[in-house]
Amino acid sequence: MNIILTDNIMEKGESISLIKKYLLKNNNEEFLFFNIDTGYLDLKNKIIYNNKEIIKIKEIKSILPRVNKYSYKVNNFITFIELNSNAIIYNKGIEITNNKLLSSIYTTNHNIPTIPTEMISIDNMDKFKDFPYILKTTDGFSGIEVFKINNFIELTDKVSLLSDKELIIQPFRENGCKDYRIIVSKGKVIFSYMRESTNNDFRANGSQGGKRTPFIIDKAFAIHSIRIAKVLNMDFVGLDFIEHNGVYEFCEANNSFFLYDLNIVEQIISSI
Repeated sequence: MNIILTDNIMEKGESISLIKKYLLKNNNEEFLFFNIDTGYLDLKNKIIYNNKEIIKIKEIKSILPRVNKYSYKVNNFITFIELNSNAIIYNKGIEITNNKLLSSIYTTNHNIPTIPTEMISIDNMDKFKDFPYILKTTDGFSGIEVFKINNFIELTDKVSLLSDKELIIQPFRENGCKDYRIIVSKGKVIFSYMRESTNNDFRANGSQGGKRTPFIIDKAFAIHSIRIAKVLNMDFVGLDFIEHNGVYEFCEANNSFFLYDLNIVEQIISSI
């Protein structure tokens, strides 16, 4: 069997529902969903319990994590599977990908055009004076905990309010409230589209009301995207870019990107 690893947030999401719909439609029983927040891992006896069902470790063929945040639970589960079976672990770079600061460091260190990204806290916010900025938590998703900061008063307020979280700051790119999502699957670009806000929100996320329009990328952009997926050690990933001065700057990567179309689900599931 193949396990799709989820958590409480992703388990309730539309993407998982679409995967289940696709599997049911095709009578595919080779996949099992394991919720890392509700399932139980018995490290001592080497047993996995999923809704009171016992999963035999040796029968697991692959693991595909689709979790919102990388946690010690995910790490323990993946390490446990690697030590006790021959299962393939997909998206091994999930710990990096689910942290916007780490993924930015990785791409920058590989000379990939990346939106300049720095950590920010109450202690160093005085250095940021070239407004506007984008302020984010490192582990946010779906455009949540992403703020446009227009002046120092707003910066002080937001950083103080979110002082218990790890924060990053990026220069605001004037891009017409749009960005580009490229989906890479096993070293191939399978879908690409432009996301554009429909309500003048600076965020173009579909979850924030943005619309998706198919966007045909050229060979160079495709090679560029595939390289980023490889650098981040991701088999299935959604990559976000913002066009700035004629260059597609890498913005962030998404392990749990929204699967809005059955064709995307088919491309991914058929590759496992």
